[in-house]
Amino acid sequence: MRAGIVCVNLEDAIALKDKAHALEQAFAHLPTADSPAQVERIIRLSCLRTTEGMMDVLALLQAPEPIAAVMLPKVKGPEEVRSLSDLFTEYKLSTRLHAIIETNEALEAAYEIGRSSDRVESLFFGGVGMAADLRCKSTWMALQYARSRIVHAAAASGLDVIDVP
Repeated sequence: MRAGIVCVNLEDAIALKDKAHALEQAFAHLPTADSPAQVERIIRLSCLRTTEGMMDVLALLQAPEPIAAVMLPKVKGPEEVRSLSDLFTEYKLSTRLHAIIETNEALEAAYEIGRSSDRVESLFFGGVGMAADLRCKSTWMALQYARSRIVHAAAASGLDVIDVP
């Protein structure tokens, strides 16, 4: 079985002291890296409501090559997705979006998030973040309701849905 997605995680996988170098490397090399054509290349941005997230977006807008898709962590509502989508339109970028539903607030707005932009291709379930927000164990049963809500929101929006590993 082959990988369908290669994702460079700029969110919590990068120490703050290494952030500038990671940004430079990710945006300079991911779009042109050798890989089979069917493997989607994604950059997981930092939360858009943080300074790091704003730096990631600025790097994306200034990237030497366009980025095909980005993953948006800790989305709270559709307005975040719409704002980024509008910015991409302003900069004439065709970048697609994958929203991660990992908080109770996002779960309540999952359908609206899925329908917030034509750029949204999938809803990801962030089980670890969801369990932390709900203050429960990260078990199948504890998160079954959240999973079901995300599956229904994605289906109603005509989107793919991707669960945690």
